[in-house]
Amino acid sequence: MLQRARSAFPELRNESIYVIDQSRTATSEEALRSRLGPVQILRFPVSEPHVVMTGHDHAAALNLAVREINCDYLMIFDSDAHPVSPVARLHIADLFAAGNDAVLAGLRLDDSRSHPCFMVFGPAIDRGRLWFDEGQLEAGVDTGRMVYEQVGALGRRAELLRPEPAFGGRWGTFYLEHTIYHHGSSSFPSNPDPRLQAQAASWRHEHAFYGRRVMAGRYDLAPSEGRLADALARWKRLPNRIGASLRRALDTSTE
Repeated sequence: MLQRARSAFPELRNESIYVIDQSRTATSEEALRSRLGPVQILRFPVSEPHVVMTGHDHAAALNLAVREINCDYLMIFDSDAHPVSPVARLHIADLFAAGNDAVLAGLRLDDSRSHPCFMVFGPAIDRGRLWFDEGQLEAGVDTGRMVYEQVGALGRRAELLRPEPAFGGRWGTFYLEHTIYHHGSSSFPSNPDPRLQAQAASWRHEHAFYGRRVMAGRYDLAPSEGRLADALARWKRLPNRIGASLRRALDTSTE
């Protein structure tokens, strides 16, 4: 992701790139720097109430991060979201020039919930008044869903980007005229929480299948790949040899 972000936003410098270390192990910071270069690593204390409610404390970490980072424009990417074209930079600039104070990924086509996979806040936004966990501890509202409403409550204007399907509607999401891609829930497989592990196990084969294409810079399927993916979608829940064979084919498909 970071390599593609650097390509799309060439003005990004290492001192302006912040990565939240959610693993918080003795070696995780070193591992991040080894993989990403001399970027800035943020690590915050675990918020147990958030972990109990959701299996992770991403919202609590984002609350702290947007307050700690001092800059006029703050752009947030999930670890499994990235720009796919440098044109994203021009689209963002156009939206701010049109009078927006923030640009936010939307969760759905038909409501005002936002998604923290991609967000940009301009200098008019008081980030100390943003809460990525609004409603989470009380009612289980997912991370960042209320940020669009919060920006409006501050008297500021935000562009809510509507999601567009990737891979022919089979997996992943595009935003900003197909210049931003979000894969979805990529941190779940490595999370020790059994609830998130169960979710990840239910789509492990698909996640890896599409992930290999994304790593190669592809966001669509060849006809044969589409047929294989559609067959698995129909048979994945069947505990028989046909379903198992399809899952193995998806795991090994590299076309």
